[in-house]
Amino acid sequence: TMKPCILVASLLQSCAAQTISTSWTCEAGSDVTSFPACNDFLNSGNACATVLERPEKQECLCNQEYLDSLYKCENELQLCFLGNQFEGTFDSGIELWESLCGSYVTFSPTTPSAKPYTEYPEELCIDVDKACQTARNLLSDCLPYTSDIETSRLSSCECQSRLLRLAYTCQYIGNVSCLVTEAATSNAWGYATCDNFASVIGKEHVSEALHYIISLRILTFITVSTG
Repeated sequence: TMKPCILVASLLQSCAAQTISTSWTCEAGSDVTSFPACNDFLNSGNACATVLERPEKQECLCNQEYLDSLYKCENELQLCFLGNQFEGTFDSGIELWESLCGSYVTFSPTTPSAKPYTEYPEELCIDVDKACQTARNLLSDCLPYTSDIETSRLSSCECQSRLLRLAYTCQYIGNVSCLVTEAATSNAWGYATCDNFASVIGKEHVSEALHYIISLRILTFITVSTG
């Protein structure tokens, strides 16, 4: 397993040598199940990270392949999390690359084609509406158990995997996409009451750890020695 890397200049070199393999839980409705682009990006500059002087760093990183890896990982995460939560992180990485490589490259950098991402697709909103209705029907089916002295049947009904997924699609995906309002996983049905919520829906989908890992890799690869 990968040991935590502390973002301190003296440790950048040792952190860079470690190989990272990513596996995240995507939003309900995403087709992404693996992360080849982000794995390529997170490990693409390992050799470059041990080079601290600007000329050598430019020779190592100032190429279209590394720039492509930034864009492709961003697109992969965009399709996974159904949003642009990481845009600022990758924009910072591209700015650092341009600062390092702008006066060095002799080619015209290009942006690789990305898979289309529609922020609020009509088809998604139709599916969300259906999910809301089905979730309401499933909850209605649980009503007969509310009078039980023993709560196991009610809990089993209210925490069934299908209901949790549908309610999450309705409350979270629907709010952030179709209704364009704020939403939090902690407000989703079953978050506080169903022990299986994390295994069905996943942990917080956009974690600070993910921002941290990406930012660390960008800084490790691109930052040059100032000494």
